[in-house]
Amino acid sequence: MKERVRQVRIALDMSQAEFAKKIGVAQTTIAALENGPREVLDRHIKMICSAFKVNEKWLRYGEGVMFSNKSDDIINKLADELNLGELSVRALRAYASLSEQDRAVFERFFFDVCATESESTQAPKTKQQKLDDYGRELDLQEDIRISSASRTIKEAK
Repeated sequence: MKERVRQVRIALDMSQAEFAKKIGVAQTTIAALENGPREVLDRHIKMICSAFKVNEKWLRYGEGVMFSNKSDDIINKLADELNLGELSVRALRAYASLSEQDRAVFERFFFDVCATESESTQAPKTKQQKLDDYGRELDLQEDIRISSASRTIKEAK
């Protein structure tokens, strides 16, 4: 485990002093963990995993990947607890990978679809309600167009 602590620090391109400061211990503690007689304690493991998003299973046992992807961990746990199928898991991962702006566009679209579905069991819409719906749809299309354009610009840079 001592070597894996060292590997994390090197992967992060940090000195022992920088690494120690980030987890709230002395530089000599890191040196002793990596090279000396000091054992890596549970509290050290928790601090390293928390501060640097290190996969605890990798740090303890050398299994899996060094750095954990927290959103994947959460999605996998949710999938297990709710017995979600592969399509649901893929949808959650896709949503998690969206930018904040793209999520806002998606949420507006989703809520508009839900509102439209619930309205189908209600009384017919007035002309004004139809105009309002059309305006919202145009706004959504504009947001999607702007989001796509900004993503294209970012990718071009």
